[in-house]
Amino acid sequence: AAIINSLPTANNRTYDGSTQNLLLTAGTCAHGTVKYREGTTGEYTTTIPQKKDAGTYSVYYMSVGNEGFEDFIAAEPITVTIAPAPVTVTAEDKTKEYGETGPSLTATITGLIPGESESLIDYTISRATGQDVGNYTITPAGDASQGNYAVSFVTGKLTISKKTVVIEWSEPYTFYYDGTPHAPTATATGLVYGDVISVTVTGEQ
Repeated sequence: AAIINSLPTANNRTYDGSTQNLLLTAGTCAHGTVKYREGTTGEYTTTIPQKKDAGTYSVYYMSVGNEGFEDFIAAEPITVTIAPAPVTVTAEDKTKEYGETGPSLTATITGLIPGESESLIDYTISRATGQDVGNYTITPAGDASQGNYAVSFVTGKLTISKKTVVIEWSEPYTFYYDGTPHAPTATATGLVYGDVISVTVTGEQ
């Protein structure tokens, strides 16, 4: 019989965008030639199957004997895995002043195979509700499995800082008397949302 001296072995790998990666390392055969096919149908050939996309593949092999030698066919396929490449979507930190319109929420994508578009990664991005001064979590989200990529998500932070309010006095820090005591009046510029502030005036009458 055509004896297979060394069995083909699986070339398990991580997706890298290449179409030139063989699914198997070739086997060797005495008195014959090793042939291969992917899946349960089709012709056996001397060409080892190649695959680009992430997934699990079954490759069958056999030996074709030289003249006077019998063929040998493997009973079980070799399972080959192309794992998805890891990608990370990271929310970018943002800032705004209290009362301002919120900034656009954005994220960066790292780990994409060079030359492949960010449009391959689908995600949404949102932030915790609230408009008061403080920090709010920005959260990107989406499916963990997206074609050739395994996607993970990293949160960011929106920081809302205090707003400056300018107080202008009509009669700064003075009192006068015309029969009735009068305090100076003030105008506050920069208040939002109908907010009210308290101002205390001190001084001598």
